[in-house]
Amino acid sequence: MNLKNKIEQISMYSLATISVLISITDFLGFLDAFPWLSQRISIMTLLAIGLIALYLVTQRGQFSKETAQRVRMMEYTDGYVELRTKIRDAKKSILILTEYVNIFDWEKKEPLWHPERKNSQKRKTFFASLQKKLKREKNNRNFKFAQIIQIPENHKLEEMLLYDPILANNCEFIVKLAKDEPEFASLRVSRMTFGNSIILIDDEFTHISFDIRKPGAEFVLAPFVLIVEDKSSKAIQFLRKLFSRIESNSTLVTRIY
Repeated sequence: MNLKNKIEQISMYSLATISVLISITDFLGFLDAFPWLSQRISIMTLLAIGLIALYLVTQRGQFSKETAQRVRMMEYTDGYVELRTKIRDAKKSILILTEYVNIFDWEKKEPLWHPERKNSQKRKTFFASLQKKLKREKNNRNFKFAQIIQIPENHKLEEMLLYDPILANNCEFIVKLAKDEPEFASLRVSRMTFGNSIILIDDEFTHISFDIRKPGAEFVLAPFVLIVEDKSSKAIQFLRKLFSRIESNSTLVTRIY
């Protein structure tokens, strides 16, 4: 607890204690000997109520502000920058759940992303930051990395990797790493569960990517990310459980074609 919170807490305790003591002494008649004080009970009551109400309003506004800071929406450009920072600072684990329905056309066998975005430097840097992190943490027994790629039924991972060399190279790196230490890093494939790309870091930071695409539109429009940063967030706790279920029902990838 910081100094500001301590001062606020002490002030509220003091105000509550004084109010209770004055009420008790007035009820017992002890304040009759102090006319000046007994005549101003109503004013002091209003003052106490006003101070408490002001404190509650202030705290509510502060809580709303803190909540807004923990849940933020931003464009991919800013999201990538913050995501790379969180990956670098991660202490325990990184779980990535990637969904490809909105960005890969399985019938035409080609990505839906605009080539400039798919091959952007920011995306390359993102995967590079993952690889650097894994190399640094390779001997850390407390660290775990898992990437789970959702693939529609009757389709194979290599179909998609053939058209996404950046992801293919990263998956190959993870598979090679996992061959020696499967407890440290793993690449898994699961059936489709839901339609977003989610990165969960250290149980306290979630990066949820959305791709908005108009019906019939050729390219993705207005991409953005939703960032949740809160150790006690119920959303993050739910996602951790979801990750565990998906991971336990997924298939470990032991080679990349």
